[in-house]
Amino acid sequence: MRQFASLQVLAIDACYGLHRLPECLGELCSLRQLRISDCPRLACLPQSMSGLTSLQQLQIIECQGLASLPRGMMSSLASLENLVVDGCPGIKSLPQDTKGLTTLMGLRIRRCPDLERRCEAGQGEDWHLISHIPTLMIGLSAACIIWYLNQG
Repeated sequence: MRQFASLQVLAIDACYGLHRLPECLGELCSLRQLRISDCPRLACLPQSMSGLTSLQQLQIIECQGLASLPRGMMSSLASLENLVVDGCPGIKSLPQDTKGLTTLMGLRIRRCPDLERRCEAGQGEDWHLISHIPTLMIGLSAACIIWYLNQG
């Protein structure tokens, strides 16, 4: 992975047969944006992702086979500003270390019924982990957001 040491943006899209990502993903120390989408058979994210200390944006979209986010990964992502989890119904909860993400400015969770329920404002079991994040979009469709913004 040395030849990719300066890679800043990586999109892993439409890999329908992908079951897991390589551990060497965590060696991409300059990576700022990572998008993993349309990988329905992806079962887990590598623990090595905790090495992505420059990561600012993480999008996990349409990964129906994904059951969880790695424990301990979130607290290592010291530069993470935006996190999107969309269309990953297998993810049931957020890791406890999500609370330590002080740089996280935006979190969007959509089409993940159990996770949306746990992140419900004021009463969800995971609310205490995300209540410090300035911009939260939990379960809102893009149409709802546009309507809301137009009301102001």
